[in-house]
Amino acid sequence: MNKIFIIILLLFSTSAYAQDISDILEKALSGVVTVAVIESNEEKELLGSKGNESKIAYEKALDLSNFATSGSGFVIEREGKKYVVTNAHVVESAKSGEGNLVVFSINRTRYAVKILGGDTFYDLALLEFITPPGNEISTLNFRQGEARIGERVYAIGNPMGEFPYSVSDGIISARNRIRDVGPTGKFGFLQTTATVIWGNSGGPLIDDKGLVTGINSQIYIMPIEGQIMIQPQINFALEAPVAQRIVNDILSNNGLVRRVFLGLEFSQAYEDYSYGKGLWIATDSLPVITGVIPGSPSASCAIDLTGCIVMGVNGTTIGNIEDILGEIEKMSPGQDITLTINKTGEIQDITIYPGEMGSPQLTSVCRYFFEMENGATLSTGPGQEVIFTAGSGNPANNNTGYSTKKSSGLFNISNQEKIIVSAGLNSDKEPMMWRIRSLTDLGAVLRLCGPYGFISLKLLDRNSAEAVPETIDISLSGGTTLKKTLWY
Repeated sequence: MNKIFIIILLLFSTSAYAQDISDILEKALSGVVTVAVIESNEEKELLGSKGNESKIAYEKALDLSNFATSGSGFVIEREGKKYVVTNAHVVESAKSGEGNLVVFSINRTRYAVKILGGDTFYDLALLEFITPPGNEISTLNFRQGEARIGERVYAIGNPMGEFPYSVSDGIISARNRIRDVGPTGKFGFLQTTATVIWGNSGGPLIDDKGLVTGINSQIYIMPIEGQIMIQPQINFALEAPVAQRIVNDILSNNGLVRRVFLGLEFSQAYEDYSYGKGLWIATDSLPVITGVIPGSPSASCAIDLTGCIVMGVNGTTIGNIEDILGEIEKMSPGQDITLTINKTGEIQDITIYPGEMGSPQLTSVCRYFFEMENGATLSTGPGQEVIFTAGSGNPANNNTGYSTKKSSGLFNISNQEKIIVSAGLNSDKEPMMWRIRSLTDLGAVLRLCGPYGFISLKLLDRNSAEAVPETIDISLSGGTTLKKTLWY
């Protein structure tokens, strides 16, 4: 009798839970949107309860055939105003100007939006409505606590741009994953088995209370014998606490994420021991401070930090350059940073009082690398374009060379003024190039590319009307050594 009672109770509980989660998902759907780019550029732009109303989402398919790209997003509300959260990679290729970026709500109403701000490093963008949002759009809230391993979650989005308001479920497999597939979206990711695919990017990962646990951002792809194999049970979503911090910064800091500025260049050298197959082995057992930017907070330090080995940041042991990146990214302006360093065999703690990484600081990083370390000249033209004149390297500090992908020699284009059209990583597999309109942009892209040991520039001869853009790769080491570099 007891066994029968338990079985009946379990069946009732399962049915009640299924009904509850269905209601929660139905309410969540009207807070999700499809983000569409009408026209795109080759280069990218560097960079919040309706009951059963959600049934209208399935009445008619959304036609995105005339759009360049699309993805997903969700709506949040701050101080009575609605915003759309999505991935930066969904919108950063949109052409400039109003009208090239739109979202579609649950009843297929089209709304014009614009990029309010974002962060390419974390692959997050916040969109502002140009057309006032209608009443059919509800809002979602970020979850305040951290996700738990094994917890059930649900991904909502528009996979492939053809199946809007698709829901898949899974569990949280791991937390705080680090991704090393490119210069964006590296830290603070949940690993989940909730299946996502192209088009799901930017959509919410919600828990069984309807709260946003993460932002679906990446799928895991494994190359096998020249073919791309998608691993559907390994997917990644930016954790809600990280996403919420970035959104709050964007709204309170003129569209930008607040970061500390130390004025230090950290590097770690690697050698290729696989004869060109890409097996890089660290020759520096630990990261080294290889430069100090004049006039920065670190320049006023009591000791010369150049050449010091970095062993720890704020009490956390450091093993490589990515560890430094992860620890400093946790910091906010106004917080002191303590570096544990080894200076000629003497281990000591040095406290630095950082500034904030703004436009002047990004410009100083840019000028430090190109002008002080490499003898190039940077200037701004009448149209605000960035003009680049390369030198052959600074004889006093010739640790970097300008080389093409076909040559390891110096790419000497002295006395030729070039406009920097874009910059980034000119990979054969998936180029990631961002438009350059200022020295600030160039400094920001330089910081993104530093951990990969090179930066690519797309240059246009300023004095030739018939010039064809050329792309050069600048090695941060100037030779066969790979020098992963951070500027903070």
